[in-house]
Amino acid sequence: MNARSVSHHQRLLISLVASVGGRLEDADLQSLVFLYGLEAAGRGTVAKPAYYFVPLGSGAYSYSCAQDCHRMERHGLVEQRQTEWHLTQSGRELAVAHAAEFDPSIFSGFSHLRGEPLKMEVERRAICIDAASHASQGGAKLMTIGYEGKSLEEYLNQLLSSSVSMLVDVRRNAISRKFGFSKRALSSACGDVGIGYEHLPELGIDSANRRQIVSQDDRDALFSDYEATILVRESAAITGIRDMVLTGRRVALTCFERHATQCHRHRVAAQVAKASREILGEAESDRRNHPFDVVNL
Repeated sequence: MNARSVSHHQRLLISLVASVGGRLEDADLQSLVFLYGLEAAGRGTVAKPAYYFVPLGSGAYSYSCAQDCHRMERHGLVEQRQTEWHLTQSGRELAVAHAAEFDPSIFSGFSHLRGEPLKMEVERRAICIDAASHASQGGAKLMTIGYEGKSLEEYLNQLLSSSVSMLVDVRRNAISRKFGFSKRALSSACGDVGIGYEHLPELGIDSANRRQIVSQDDRDALFSDYEATILVRESAAITGIRDMVLTGRRVALTCFERHATQCHRHRVAAQVAKASREILGEAESDRRNHPFDVVNL
């Protein structure tokens, strides 16, 4: 593998494993990378961590870190032997060549920890969930979220910080070139952190209908047509989401776009909110800070 094709993040992994003798349990590697990122960020030596993590079991886990390990395995830099990662000769040579990129002093306070003591250190430092974000949503039970510009871990932490219990995917085709956001991977990752997942392709918009979109006016026209046709036809899907909300679940509708107004999900959310209020027989005057108003994450 050409050294130039190895990312900075992958070189960090190689250097970290090399610094502890060239072999490391998978769970310990995840924990050490997590602590290294926290320490580096705390010292101001990096603008952002190499990897983001989610709380998983009693530890910290990064899907992106795991993906990079398997990429390096395919390129002959590491070998997985049962639950351990071992550097190959090529991996060791790469670690030596890029030793200047790795600051061992950042690692020194916890590099000796393994197993349960390492898990306890991760727990002590804790994975930062933004409590302020949760507080800002008050009693809201209906949210929307896009994954544009987010890693899988950032996205999951945003759902967790908002206490989302069900993610409803409203893409027509739940396929993405962005790591972690195709249907199977996203559903699995949500399950890992205790969030339900349901794909409702009938609420999506065919990609062919988006090809001529060049302005917000075009989008608004498309969304108005969508609301008058697809949402009317697919009332059963709206009712299904409404029932999730009415039974107390905190529901987030998801698609790609960062901003909800650029995505059809805001029209879906509006219909669900309206249906929720109607079934309760509440007047428009009762809507202030209502739990069925929509929050866009």
